[in-house]
Amino acid sequence: MKGIVFWIFIIFVFFSAVYFYFIQSKVSRNQETAYQDKSDFIKVYQPQPRSVIKSPLLLEGEARGLWFFEASFPIRLIDENGKEIAVAIAQSQGDWMTKDFVSFKAVMEFEPIAVGKGFLVFQKDNPSGLPENDDELRFPVFISSE
Repeated sequence: MKGIVFWIFIIFVFFSAVYFYFIQSKVSRNQETAYQDKSDFIKVYQPQPRSVIKSPLLLEGEARGLWFFEASFPIRLIDENGKEIAVAIAQSQGDWMTKDFVSFKAVMEFEPIAVGKGFLVFQKDNPSGLPENDDELRFPVFISSE
């Protein structure tokens, strides 16, 4: 009887370990590819998340006027380690002094020194420098040399 209880306990521990390993692995993968929905503030039409990108890169979308300062905001391309590869300045294509959505365009040129996973970071322009006014949309991309 003691032997059966022992083996049931061992089997329970084994399956618990396997279960938690796969759950933790899934959480890690989701954190790597997930991005926060900011569609109430900014919408990016080109490129799409998880797109393969190359230089020169055309960036297009819409952002609320509050995302801009002096009709522009920065867009950064970073590698998977957080190293900045390039910066482009998005320019409004209309009157940015509104709470409504305003179209934007930018062209980003970069050397494909870090081919592989990266992130595009669309930063709300924050001339005050106050952290409570910071905001960004960040999504994964794949950097190509071709």
